[in-house]
Amino acid sequence: MSLSPKCHEKFSDSTPTTIAFVSCDKTTFHIERAVLERAADFMPPSSEVPSSPTEPVQLSENAATLALLFRFAYCEFNIDLDIVPFETVAALAEAADKYVVYSAMAVCRVYMKGQAKDHPVEVMQYAAKHNHCDILDVVAPYTVGTSFRTMREILPLPMLVAWAVFNDDLQQAAQAMMRVRWCPDHRRICHATDDMLIGYAEDGSEGPEPSEPCKLGDDQDAIWWDINEKIIAALRLNDVLMLASWDFPEVITDEMVRRVRRCDFCSQYIDRLKDDFARCKITCRLFTSLL
Repeated sequence: MSLSPKCHEKFSDSTPTTIAFVSCDKTTFHIERAVLERAADFMPPSSEVPSSPTEPVQLSENAATLALLFRFAYCEFNIDLDIVPFETVAALAEAADKYVVYSAMAVCRVYMKGQAKDHPVEVMQYAAKHNHCDILDVVAPYTVGTSFRTMREILPLPMLVAWAVFNDDLQQAAQAMMRVRWCPDHRRICHATDDMLIGYAEDGSEGPEPSEPCKLGDDQDAIWWDINEKIIAALRLNDVLMLASWDFPEVITDEMVRRVRRCDFCSQYIDRLKDDFARCKITCRLFTSLL
């Protein structure tokens, strides 16, 4: 048994100047023609246009999506999309483009761009469908590591090929960083000169290798624990892949180098580490540059 349409409480006034729209879940919206003419190029697909001008227009969107869409058409202020479920706003973004509701299109585009990190696949699909190049470039790094099967379902073939190249470039660079020889235990940093080590080897000593005191003194542990925590954070894959500059982060910073300058041995170690990471660092191409 089919349900008879109910009227949405906010759009329930039917007058000679309104058009009735019915959502896929059987909610009716009475919308002023003048509002649609002013705020949108509202033209449903031919399959949704009724044969009689007095018949309600059946739309494929649900009531929650249309309620938001028509609020934008009426130029309602203070529509807070942050309290709306992402799925509803994503559907609104599609409807706004479909029916060309200008105010909703602009707001949804900004919203979807801001959701790139939390919903990369959905945002990538939206941007690809509507050819929003700026959003494609922002969201593409967040999709690195996504299965090819998933991306094949949301991208047209030219974009899928570009994504495969983009994904491979970033993954290889990230893996190169992970292969850098880095010792998270600062107590294993060699504090001996070459002459000391050569003499130790020539003497055939069996005791511990010679070592000079670290000139960081009592600060050694605190400084290196802090530095190592920052290195670990920089090497986390998500941090590496998601920078808007498209550059891999500087793993060893100038501030880290400055903090160990008091000790020649710690300085030599961190300078070598900085050079090793720098060799891995590449500037990744914008996703759209591969199209």
